[in-house]
Amino acid sequence: LEVTPQAEQAQAQQQQLGMEFALQQREWQNYQRQQYLDQLRLWRDFQSTHPTPMETFLRQQSHQRALAEAQASKLEAARPAAAPATVTAQAPPPVLREEEEERAWTRVKETVAAL
Repeated sequence: LEVTPQAEQAQAQQQQLGMEFALQQREWQNYQRQQYLDQLRLWRDFQSTHPTPMETFLRQQSHQRALAEAQASKLEAARPAAAPATVTAQAPPPVLREEEEERAWTRVKETVAAL
């Protein structure tokens, strides 16, 4: 078989087109990769400046707790040194407690019987 100049030219054109296509394909893939990386960077930037609802909630809880502790320490510091100790509630005598329990059980039994 004899290779004609037209066949050589056609083969050279086809190789040239193949190389151009491969180059364009690489450029397109690089463009897509860069777009993806830009979107990822934008999303991470957004996330760093916009906390999730849970993060916001936890930050508010922490802030409120700190305010409450600061208020409690201010009140503690403002209390006079000679102030009497706070009176704690005392339990009723055992006899009264037993009588109250007995009356409560009687009410429960009466209520159940009425049903």
